[in-house]
Amino acid sequence: MSDEVLGCIVRAGRAYFLYEPGFYAGSVTFSVSINQRMLASGELEVEPNLLKLTQAQYIKMISDISIFTKDIFRLSKATVPASTSFSSKRNIIVTLELLKANFDKLYASILRIKKQPLKSLKSNIVTSDIFSASNLSERSIDDALGRGKFRPATIRERLAAPALTAALNGQWLSEIRENRPYETGNVYENSAILGFLRWLSTALARISVELSSGRIDISEHTREVWSTRVRNWKIRVAELLRLTLFDNVSAVAALRSTSAFRLHPDYSAAYTAMSRIRAGFGDLAAYSPKFGIDQTPRLYELWCYLGLLNAALDRFPSAAAALTDTLRSINGRQQIVSVVLDMMGQGLRLSDNITLSYQPRFTKSPRSDGARTHLIDCVPDIVITKNKSTGECVELAILDPKYRIGISLLDGIRDLHAYRDAIVDSAGRRLTTAAVVLAPQSGNDSGAIPTDQPSVWLCQPPTDKAQFSSLFQAVLDVLADSSKLPELTA
Repeated sequence: MSDEVLGCIVRAGRAYFLYEPGFYAGSVTFSVSINQRMLASGELEVEPNLLKLTQAQYIKMISDISIFTKDIFRLSKATVPASTSFSSKRNIIVTLELLKANFDKLYASILRIKKQPLKSLKSNIVTSDIFSASNLSERSIDDALGRGKFRPATIRERLAAPALTAALNGQWLSEIRENRPYETGNVYENSAILGFLRWLSTALARISVELSSGRIDISEHTREVWSTRVRNWKIRVAELLRLTLFDNVSAVAALRSTSAFRLHPDYSAAYTAMSRIRAGFGDLAAYSPKFGIDQTPRLYELWCYLGLLNAALDRFPSAAAALTDTLRSINGRQQIVSVVLDMMGQGLRLSDNITLSYQPRFTKSPRSDGARTHLIDCVPDIVITKNKSTGECVELAILDPKYRIGISLLDGIRDLHAYRDAIVDSAGRRLTTAAVVLAPQSGNDSGAIPTDQPSVWLCQPPTDKAQFSSLFQAVLDVLADSSKLPELTA
């Protein structure tokens, strides 16, 4: 998803490259290069167990955030191709124009790749007669003797190899097994190109049907021109699929960036053309977003906050109307970013006595609502506060998203214990009524939030509006159960 140069450690004449996948789960392609020349490559499969979510969930989480607000992507530089269809004149013409601009580049780059394709060196075990063996070693001789593959030597064999038959006490090896190296073009880059060409062949067939059906509102001349082009593209794709480059190569549907796709000029040109064509078709299923893996926990926090914000605005429609009016009155991007950040940190007032905040800071000095800490500074991720009519905070609920599961969740629960004890009012009374870790694993199945201890609540991509609505309602129920204020009203 994002290329990383690994550090090298040399011990006892061997080089070790350390790779820590972190929260990533899926396929990892690696290569060894010297002076930008790739000497070897391979592929690892990182299992999605315990500390990790799957790659599909990761992509869906980013896609959900883009649905919540497009500004998240502009600020964080993450990109996910938008979905398109052939239901309108504009969409199909835009798709065909994008295909026209990149098809010749793709075609030419694959023909260049055919001349010098990437290959990997592998070996397999073959059984052969000793005279036809290409690599007769002590190991292969010991293996044959251990398997009982010997017999008395003939006169011809004694004359041909007197030293060997003497060493074997007049015996002869009837067969031996040896490792024979061979080159194969069945590497990921070639498999990805083959998979893309098969996908493109299917997509062109679908476009051809749409053009000939008459359902697309375009002129006959335009229809005839594009139909001819599509037919020619289909012929050229079929021609590429018959290349010897793809002999004994298995197709891979996923298209992702690798070192070869970035450093090798011909493979880089092919990858760029394939990415643009696929993005034009809106094929999100086999396309990975460009985003640093190390930003995943931060993304998960934003995803949970935006999900709760949606649920809160549904629960308090008057707050949604007020927020809409505020955003409409803003002129300029700088100002809207400033207002949104202030709203997240200082809190969005949902009603007369409920406020939703994102990463508010609590220090030894009292805030405007009177909340403070005994000694340390606290910055919980999401806080829902309950206030008196004077604005004084009387209790609060802390929600702390943690993009982890299993044993590593204990660290998040320890943070919640610190928050519960540290945040107090002016009289030193603890304000935290509920503390919940939001994580991609099931923890609290009762649908209620306990007030005597921290708990875990399932929040797992893709977005299910009901999961955030039930979570927000559970928090309101905890705050409303207090005898300090009357029942909450929207």
